[in-house]
Amino acid sequence: MREITTPQGTSRIYDLRDVETPPPGVPALVSGLLACASTYVIAGAGGIGKTWLALHLAAHVASGQPWLGHAIHSPAPVLFADLQNGEARLLRRIWALRRSLALRPELPVYAMCDTRLIAYGDGAPESLAHLAAIIDGIGARLVVIDSLVDTLGKAEENNNEDMALVIDSFRRVAQITGATIVAIHHVAKNGNDWRGASAIRDQADGLITVSRVEEQRGVLRFKTTKSRDYAEVEMQIRASFGEDEIVIERDGAVAASSKRDDLRDAILSACDEWTGIAQLADDLATTERERNRVRVVVYRMIQASLLDRRSLDGRTQVRRKA
Repeated sequence: MREITTPQGTSRIYDLRDVETPPPGVPALVSGLLACASTYVIAGAGGIGKTWLALHLAAHVASGQPWLGHAIHSPAPVLFADLQNGEARLLRRIWALRRSLALRPELPVYAMCDTRLIAYGDGAPESLAHLAAIIDGIGARLVVIDSLVDTLGKAEENNNEDMALVIDSFRRVAQITGATIVAIHHVAKNGNDWRGASAIRDQADGLITVSRVEEQRGVLRFKTTKSRDYAEVEMQIRASFGEDEIVIERDGAVAASSKRDDLRDAILSACDEWTGIAQLADDLATTERERNRVRVVVYRMIQASLLDRRSLDGRTQVRRKA
């Protein structure tokens, strides 16, 4: 490798002697899924659960716990930038996330509600510098932006030149800060095609789609349709998003078995009267993993009409169906 300097700066020039042995790849943030200092777009129909999935993933990056079978390289601060839902909804989501996953309050999970984030047009350089300063200030290594369309400024979503510049703006922030940026996007009305210019798909380092699995209630398909660094990932996820509970697991992690039948019977026995889901989990389990399992089974029983459900004082309660 040698360096050549001009008035425009210094460039590194490599030749074949620099690759006599396999060079290291891009470091992973989430093994086989997200690379460090890269840009990703996750897309799906409105209301399908994209934001909850992204928040769930972010919480696991902050805690260092594997996410649906994918190892976290090392625990790292995360930032969720909500540009469309307002502070009240944002805080409610973060509260539900903390409660459902029993997150320790000191975990570096950060959130902001800021409509000033613009990636194109007047004010974009200052806005992106502001974002980079926030990322550096908290040391975030994963940034979730909800949603991509809210950052466009004067850009036209269907214009390839505009959208190439938008994605490139986030790539520069990722490269400068070392953070991985995941922007949430929508699919077209038909539920299959990506919305907007093809440059969104061309310029991002990775694309992830979330869709419903036909005839399987509560089951989502999570699929990487593009990745510069990893093989394609496709998995089915069971997901329940309640008012104050979030349950997300890889389909098959809780198979139909005698243990599950025993747990279902125990839940039914404990629910002759209205009972809080959190209390059920505490009564029937001793570890956080087991408590999450109780929550999963409870929400499946609600979907199967085995339990009635109501909200009281902001908490979900269930009762055996009469």
